[in-house]
Parts: sequence; C-alpha cells; structure tokens
Amino acid sequence: MNTADIFKPRPLALAIAIAVGAGPQLAEAAAGRVQFAFGEVAVTNADGASAPAKKGTAVEPGDTIVTERGRVQIKFTDGSFVSLQPQSSFKIDEYQFQAGDDGSERSFFSLFRGGLRTITGVIGRRNRDSYRVTTPVATIGIRGTEYLIRLDGSGALVTVGDGAIAVINDGGEVILVNGQTGVIVDKNTAAKLVDEKPVLPPAPPKDNRDDPGTDDPQQDDDDFVAGLIGDDGDGGDFGTPVDDDEPVEPPPPPEQKLESGSGYAVAYAYDSFAGPNSNVNDEATATFDEGQLTNWTFDGGEGAASFDIGELTLVEAGSDQYIGWGRWSNSSDADRQFTASPFGNELIEQFEDENESLHYVAGRPTELAIAAVGRTEARYEVLSFTSPTDDNGNVGSFQDAAFLVDFTNQDVSGSVAFGMSGDDYDLAFSDIPAELGMFSYPADVGASHGGCGCGGCSGFVSGIVAGPQAERAGFVYHVGDNYEERDIFGAVTFIGNANGPLPQGLE
Repeated sequence: MNTADIFKPRPLALAIAIAVGAGPQLAEAAAGRVQFAFGEVAVTNADGASAPAKKGTAVEPGDTIVTERGRVQIKFTDGSFVSLQPQSSFKIDEYQFQAGDDGSERSFFSLFRGGLRTITGVIGRRNRDSYRVTTPVATIGIRGTEYLIRLDGSGALVTVGDGAIAVINDGGEVILVNGQTGVIVDKNTAAKLVDEKPVLPPAPPKDNRDDPGTDDPQQDDDDFVAGLIGDDGDGGDFGTPVDDDEPVEPPPPPEQKLESGSGYAVAYAYDSFAGPNSNVNDEATATFDEGQLTNWTFDGGEGAASFDIGELTLVEAGSDQYIGWGRWSNSSDADRQFTASPFGNELIEQFEDENESLHYVAGRPTELAIAAVGRTEARYEVLSFTSPTDDNGNVGSFQDAAFLVDFTNQDVSGSVAFGMSGDDYDLAFSDIPAELGMFSYPADVGASHGGCGCGGCSGFVSGIVAGPQAERAGFVYHVGDNYEERDIFGAVTFIGNANGPLPQGLE
C-alpha cells in the first residue's frame, strides 16, 4: 500500500491514520453517552453549565469533559470509544454522524491536557478530513485504529495498538505499526521510536451490570478499557487482555484542595462598573467551597476591601493543594450582581450579559529567592484554564499558554493564545518583576481580524507563583481591543515541568 496516497503532510500538524472496519449505527440526538465514570468527572456544556458525569449521561457537541482524580469512558454513535485518563480535559468541538455516507460526518475534538485511549469508528474511515483531535502541540488525524496518546510537557507519546499510523509534523513522516511507540518532542522534530509506553493509572473495576434506565445500556463495553491495554497493575503487555478476576486497586484519594484561610493572593480580571479591572490582592483572607473561591477580603490601604460571588455562578473552577482557578459568571440573560469594595466602600457590581464573567487565580504566593533551591529557572506546562470571555457575553476558546520563572533575576515571562468570535489573539510578557511571588504588569498583544492586525490592542496580566518549590503558577489576563470595541478576560494555571514549552518570543 502506498502511504503517500493516504497521508498528506500538513504544516505544524501531527497526523495519525489507519483504516479498519466498523459497523455504522443509527444517528442519535446525542453525540455519545458515558459508559462509566469513576471518581471526579464533570461535563460542562457550551453554555458553561457543569454537572457530574455518570453512566448514561449524554454528551453533545460543545461539551467539555474534565477528569481530575477520576476517569471516564464514552461511546460515540459512530461506534468509536474514548477513554479519558485522570487529570484530562477533552472537548467535543463538532460532531455529526448519519448512517448513510452523505459526506457530512464530523468528529472534531480537543485534548487540552492529560491522556486518552481510543478505538475509532466509522467517522474518519470514510473521509480522513472528517476526524481530528487538536492538542496544544499538534493536530491528530486518525482513520480507524486503536491507539493511545499522552501529553507530556511540550510533546507527546503515542503507542499503536492495532494497524499502523503515520506521525507527520514539520520534521517529517514516520510510520508506526502494531506495538510500536513514538515520542514527539515538539512540532519541528520527527517522531522517534522508543521502547517506553505511556504510563497510565490502573483501570477502574469492571462493571458487568447492565443499566436498563439508559437509552444505550452498558453491556460488555467495559471490556474496551481493559482490553485495549493491559494496565491492571501487573505490567501486562500492550494489547494483552486483562484477567477480569484479578483484583484492581481503586484510584488514589482526591488531591488536597485549597481551604479557607489567610495569607492568600488573588489575581482577578473582569469588566467593572468603572471599566476593565485586573489586579492581584495580597495578604487576603479567602473563602473556598470544595476548592472553589467564593469570597476574599484584604486590606486595601483604606480599610477592609472584599469581593463576594453574590448572584453569580461558578461555571468553571478547580484547585489542588497549591493553586486555584475559576470563573464567576452570569448564568442567564438577566442582570446578576456581586459585591466588590476595592476602596473600603461597598459597590454593587452588575453583569448585564449572559456569560459575562470574573476570572481568578488564587494561592499562597512563594518568594522566588526561597523557591530557587539552586535553580536558575523553572518551566511549566498548562494545568488548567478558564474559557476566555468578553464584556459582551461572548465565550471564546483557549489555545495554548506557557510560563517561565527566572530565579536569577527574580522575574517571570509568559504567553497565552486564544480565539474570540472568529479572531485569534496572542498575549505575551517577559521579565516582569515577581520577587514576592506576585506580578501585575502590561503585556504585548497581537491579534488577527480577518487578516488584519490589531494596532489598537492593549494587554495586562496579574498572577502568582505558588507552592514551596514554585510548583505552580497562574495568571489572569485582560486584552482591550479597540478595533472590535471589546475587552476580553481569562485565566490560566501551570504545573512545573522541566520540559515545558517556552513562552512566545523566548523559544
């Protein structure tokens, strides 16, 4: 078979393709359904409403599935399966499937962090352009195969379970076949064969019970996770079925979350009554509900100042033991209020548009001189983020971000890229002083408006470095776009990774 007839290299893209058979299924209203959810798994829809995932839960285009200390398996209507590992974030960007071959099939996903396993279905076998998975480092195109991918810092590790794949990027094309593993260090370097395989947590206990209460009862679909890779803790080889009689250890308990107390720094960004507001408050006393920030107070120099969630809703939020992030949002088209008293005088802030939001990053800051421990710098990879929003209630899409701490000069650099209403933005900053583990400073902004630049754009960031050894970092950002007459806000957090990407302009 001539692979050149099947795989066509694309700039800055990673394509993985193979053709296998799969039986068509009748189209359903939902894109797919959860076959099982184990531990902390949530589904957030396109409107920002979030709910725990459970067996039988329908997933739709626009949904984002997030696993913290949990995992989930989803069966799509074209017969494909996706299994998400702990600490993963996966979005169904677009999905459409009909039993007939009418050329309208679409199966477009995004993997923001973590890892997944998949057995592809009909979509992608009919038309290679109808299937893709976008990640922070590359785009993956697949045609009917069984494979596993794990994001790791700035690269990825891919293992083939059945058939063959083509790994294509700016470094060239590499074919991997059954049982082979390739590592992709970046988009400019061709994949290299390695002996290691992605290390993933044990599979959850098998559940043989059918659930007649769902439209698509789970029968033997649990076999997918165990049968795809022998990962029951016994070191089984790739593709080796797991002995279902062997005991499987449960996943570890949930990680510690931020708890209410003093000594916090809170960076926030939103469109206030007086105009765009982006800042970081230190020595704050913060209130958390299951790791999600609902209130903070601090000494603003003119008396006590505070912020309280009020009538807003937490639509995106999370934390670990060192850092928290989230978005307070207006969840309806009616006015929603919250209190903010930055100068000791209580103000009633009001969001008039649905999805208008306040974004935050919170944690106890770490002085860089203390966290250095002989290091000259620290790199990071994305831990989590909020969906960017503007002051008109539009919700955009996060693309990628990077962060760097320079312990020698005690400053920080970073960048973030995102889309909003058809326009692409990138914000970058470098060498911002952060001796006390906090920073707040203007940033450079680039944008594209239908091919035009953004001469009237401005940017600002506020953030923190947290954890005893600066293990975490995060910042909120504000972009003022005079061309489109809008202000855009968002937040992104990072976890230390020595192989993490460099911020824009420092590559």
